[in-house]
This record gives sequence, structure tokens and C-alpha cells, in this order.
Amino acid sequence: MKKISADASISGNASPVTVPFTAYLAAKGFLEDLLAELGDEVIEVRGRLVLAKGAPRSAAWAQNTWETPVFLPIESIGDGARKLTAIQRNWHLHSEENHRRASLIQEKLPHVSEKPRHFGEAAPTAPLGSWTLWEPNLILASARCSSPFPDGVVQFHENKIDPPSRAYLKLWESFTLLPKRPGPGDLCLDLGSAPGGWTWVLASLGSKHMGNARLPAHRIHRRRRTQAHRHPAELASAFRGKPSPGLPHPGETPPRLRKAASFRRSRAHGPARLMDTVGAQPHPRFGPVLVAVPRRRGAVP
Repeated sequence: MKKISADASISGNASPVTVPFTAYLAAKGFLEDLLAELGDEVIEVRGRLVLAKGAPRSAAWAQNTWETPVFLPIESIGDGARKLTAIQRNWHLHSEENHRRASLIQEKLPHVSEKPRHFGEAAPTAPLGSWTLWEPNLILASARCSSPFPDGVVQFHENKIDPPSRAYLKLWESFTLLPKRPGPGDLCLDLGSAPGGWTWVLASLGSKHMGNARLPAHRIHRRRRTQAHRHPAELASAFRGKPSPGLPHPGETPPRLRKAASFRRSRAHGPARLMDTVGAQPHPRFGPVLVAVPRRRGAVP
């Protein structure tokens, strides 16, 4: 997909853009949203990379923003690598065209680790530039980008055992990019917490937290019953018997809800998994409010 405006003039070694511009990398699946956001400022589109007139601006649908893009004419693969390293050391290739030639240039650049990270590691502080081979003899490069991660994507070593859903990765990424995260003594309220991925993250950080969800417990379990995940013990103990702020004390969980919340899986589907309902209670405005967390195997009800 290419869109070329009157401000672009394509030629072999000359800069194809004659006005100040910024390059935006659309998040996967959201290219059309980014184009609508940038509007008439769009100059050209190649894959997910969008060139737009003007200085860098905050773009909600951009995964990464190339803030200082320049075109570099090159004579050979080695010449391209030399011109990039003359600007700075660390570069990440975002390849849209001329893939083989671009990969040969990248191989000549200093190695930059792109291994998955463990949650809790600080974001990189060294600048990471992005570049692409616009034409066989023309590089588009930006030494400064809005994200210190390749293409703006944070890759983690995933925990495929404990979390009840993969939604925990959203908070992991947010807390890695933001300068502050919840910790011991902080109070967090998780509204719509089912099936509990975000609450699991908050519990692991040691914060005080409350969560509620209107989804019936048997539906919460049905969505996850094909996987045998476990919660840390501190998550269940943080919730058990504690009402949400401003709501009536739940008292005893009604037998009907407790029965619906407990489900023993057949041997064909793996080990048994139970759901504890802790905080099922009527509310005059929102109707039945339910807090449910998975119970570890062997835990006392």
C-alpha cells in the first residue's frame, strides 16, 4: 500500500521527500486508524511505515515514532553500514522492501540484543535508532525514536503457569515503560477484574488491591477451563472475606453461587481446578457484583 502526495518526488539517490517530515510505525492491525489520525499530513505509506509532514507529534495508533528521519544515499552494502555507524552504534532494522539487501547491511552493524526481558528489568537507556532500506541505494534512518525497544514492542519471558489470562502482559509493558508502578502500601482498585490477569500482577507487586467483576463465576471459569493456571496464595488471601469499598459486607457466599463457582474438571481435561467466590453481593446500582479468584490445588476452602 503506497500513498504519494505532491510533496514526494521519487528518484534513485535524491531524498524522496522535500518537506520536513516524521515517520510513524503503525501498531499491527491499526494502520487505517493511524492514517485517519494523521489525516491530510500523510505523504507516503509503505507497509506499516507512514511518512507525514511536520514535526513529531503524539499519535495514539503509532507503535513507534521516528523523530529525526533522514535519507542516506549509499553506494554499497558496506557503505550503508558505515554511514549508519557514523551516526551512532545501535540500530534496529524495520524491513518493508529490499529485504535481503537490508539484512546484509544489518549484519555489518554492531549487534544489539533483542532477547525477551524479565519483568522488573529497567527499560534500556542507550538510544536505539530505526532504519529501513527505502530503495536499493537509499536508506531511511532515524537516530532518535519514541521507544527504546525495537519497533516499540516489549518482549517478555512469559509466565505460562500462574496468571489466569495473558492480560497481565499489558500491565507488565505499562509498568516497564512508565516511570512509576504500584508497590507495597499502594492501594489499587481493579474494576472488571475477571479473569484476574491484572489483579495477579498487582498482587505480585505487593500492593493492596481490590477487584470486582460482574461476570458470573461459572462463565469466568468456562473461559479458562482449557488451561490449568494457578494463582499465588497471597492473591486469594488478599481477597477472601474483604468487601469492596463502599459496598455492603458480603457475609456468607450464597450456596448457589458457591456451587456455580466450583467446578471440577474431568480427567480428560487435566487436574481439577476450583474457583473461590469472595465478595458476591447485591448492589443497588450495579446489580450482583462478584469477585472470583482461582483456588490453588490442595488449598482449604
